Amino acid sequence: MKPNSSGSVLARASSARGEKMPKAQITIPTNRRPLRFLVLALSLLCVSVMQGQPAFAQTKVEKFKPVAIAIIDVKAVMRSSKAARSIRAQIEAQRAIYQKTFSEREKALREEEKALAQQKAIITQEAFQKRLREFKERVAQAQRDVQQHKRVLDQAFGNSMNKVRDVLIEAVAALAKKTEAGVVLFKNQIVIAEKALDISKPALELLDKNLPDVKVELLPAKSQ
Repeated sequence: MKPNSSGSVLARASSARGEKMPKAQITIPTNRRPLRFLVLALSLLCVSVMQGQPAFAQTKVEKFKPVAIAIIDVKAVMRSSKAARSIRAQIEAQRAIYQKTFSEREKALREEEKALAQQKAIITQEAFQKRLREFKERVAQAQRDVQQHKRVLDQAFGNSMNKVRDVLIEAVAALAKKTEAGVVLFKNQIVIAEKALDISKPALELLDKNLPDVKVELLPAKSQ
C-alpha cells in the first residue's frame, strides 16, 4: 500500500518550519433523545410505584386485646329444647293423619285393581283399556299427593325450627354479653376446650324460658 504523498509533504513542510501538527478533532455523533426518554420513563415508574402503594401499608398495627371465648353445642341445644320437642310431636301427629288417609286410599286402589282384572274377561278390549288408563291415573295422582304432603311436612318442620334457631341466637348473644365473651364458637369445631367455656346448658335454659313451644303451620308446599 502506497503512503499518502500529500500527507507526507505536509508533515515535512511543517517540520521544516518548526511548527507542530494540530491534533485531529474527532466528533462522535450522539443521539441524546433515547437517553432522555429512558430517564423520563424511570421517573414516571417511580412515581407510579409510590402512588400505587396501598394505604394500609402505612397504618400502624396495634396489639390485639385479650378476648374471652365461649363454645356451644347448637345441635344438642336445638334437639333438646322444649320448642323442638313440641314441633316434632306436632309433625308426627300430622304425619300419622296423612298415613291413615293414604293407607285407606291405597286399600281402595288395590280393591279396584282386583275388580278391574276380573272385568277384563267380560268387557271389550277398548273399554278395558280406558278403565285401565283411568286407574293408572288415579294411582299416579295418589303418588303425587303423597309427595306433596311430604313436602308440606318438611317445609313446616324447617320453618318452625328456624324460629327456634332465631330465639337461640338471641339467647347466645345475651349470654355472651353477660359473660363478656367476645367470640362464641361451635363446639363441633373445637378439639379441646375447658368445660367452663361451654354455655350450652344456660343457653338451653334461656331458650326454653323464652320459647317453650312453637305452633306448626302447614302451608302449601313450594313448587319444585
